[in-house]
Amino acid sequence: SDVALYDVTLAAPSNLQIASTGTVIEEQMAGETTTYRIVTGPVRDFAVSFSDAFEVLTAYTHGIAVNVWSYEGTEAENEQAMEVAIDSLLTYDDQFGKYPFNEVDVIEAPITAGGIEYPGLIFIMTDLWDTSVPFFEIVIAHEMGHQWWYSMVGNNQVSEPWLDEGLTEYSVEVYFRQQYGDAAAAGVRQRYQDELAAWMRENAFMPVGLPAEVYGEDEYGVFVYRAGALFYDKMVDDYGEAAVTAFLRDYYEQQRYQNSSNAELQALVEDHFGAEAGAFYRFWIYGERE
Repeated sequence: SDVALYDVTLAAPSNLQIASTGTVIEEQMAGETTTYRIVTGPVRDFAVSFSDAFEVLTAYTHGIAVNVWSYEGTEAENEQAMEVAIDSLLTYDDQFGKYPFNEVDVIEAPITAGGIEYPGLIFIMTDLWDTSVPFFEIVIAHEMGHQWWYSMVGNNQVSEPWLDEGLTEYSVEVYFRQQYGDAAAAGVRQRYQDELAAWMRENAFMPVGLPAEVYGEDEYGVFVYRAGALFYDKMVDDYGEAAVTAFLRDYYEQQRYQNSSNAELQALVEDHFGAEAGAFYRFWIYGERE
């Protein structure tokens, strides 16, 4: 999707709380109906969630409102969700470029995916909304990463899905390194490598930059997500973490509010790291051999 400015007028039963992309700037109640006016900055999609059972926790960081919306009775989970949301927001702000909006919503939802991203808003699966589940932190950090890779730097998620998913998986490593140190980030990377190695023991390698329809369900996770992230780890191994951070900041600056492509990312890889990196890109992304 291209970006657009949304100006939404929404009428809903007054007993429902509303979480949405953008910011509510007007609110008028008439009988049992409340009408909201919601406006956004440049976004690719507009998402809204309604519930008569929401409880909301709000905190502010660097002038950004972070709202956690959940079912009642999940206080510990709400606090952890808030902590991870703020920490990942500040990490990616520092590492990649400024988050441009004045709020972000984290919403517990009865979805079947672990998480789903929208501009300024992420859904997290109810079954994962549990402080005893390690993936709870990972999925929040991942979906928050999509505020940079998808929301700001867009791409065709059908024909080139690795562009946002692989980079968002790598962003989880960046988050864990910032919060817990190099050993924690290495543990995340090792999980990606182990999944790829387990697949490769019985199956052939697949390039990561193919259309979504090419992959089976398991292949999609292994290659688009995990092997996609490992491309950036390879760049770190060869050129250093500082060089990759500078590369990603440049990518964010050049492509924010745009739709990037495999070809455009390849050109930037070659510009930053040279012909050898370009050759690896062509192999890892397209399956081309010299």
